[in-house]
Amino acid sequence: MKNYFGPIVRNCCTLEKGRLKEALMACDYCTESIEERYMCYHKTAKESGKRARACIAPVSLKKRPCRR
Repeated sequence: MKNYFGPIVRNCCTLEKGRLKEALMACDYCTESIEERYMCYHKTAKESGKRARACIAPVSLKKRPCRR
């Protein structure tokens, strides 16, 4: 199967991975209880997932061939 995701998407995903790591480290330093840390992790993962999908969606829709 051919890889339809080019260097722009890879760069976007790499940057998002770095942002996620930094945000998770901030959760570790800024929270005091396990519940707060869990909520911070959950919120961070949701936000990161939205940004990652935004990286992939426009490119993947344009470059993938239609199958009928």
